[in-house]
Amino acid sequence: MSLRCLLVDDNSAFLEIARLILEREGMLVVGSATTGAEALRLAESLAPDVALVDVDLGAESGLDLVEPLVRGRDDRLRVILMSSYDESDFRELVAGSAAVGFLPKTSLSAAAIEELLGPAGAMGQP
Repeated sequence: MSLRCLLVDDNSAFLEIARLILEREGMLVVGSATTGAEALRLAESLAPDVALVDVDLGAESGLDLVEPLVRGRDDRLRVILMSSYDESDFRELVAGSAAVGFLPKTSLSAAAIEELLGPAGAMGQP
């Protein structure tokens, strides 16, 4: 079973590149959102296994989106925060959130996502 992924980033070019990379590596990208409201709506309707959320969503903060994304979903949806900035800039904020981890955009791959999710997440089952 392929891992179902929701991409959340305010950069539409990155969304397309990320989709191509992940789908080429066997992940199923079920949707992409450019705003927090759109991400919440898609998470509800598409039931992804994992959401990759950019820390900086333009006028919004991806960090503020983590809790609403996971709330009420019985731990089915796991969130991975990502950024083009260095992980050390966000380490404490990520650790204090409901996100399962942080992934630099330059390291985006299905293998990196599966590693953060652990063995059960790699199979698309929380």
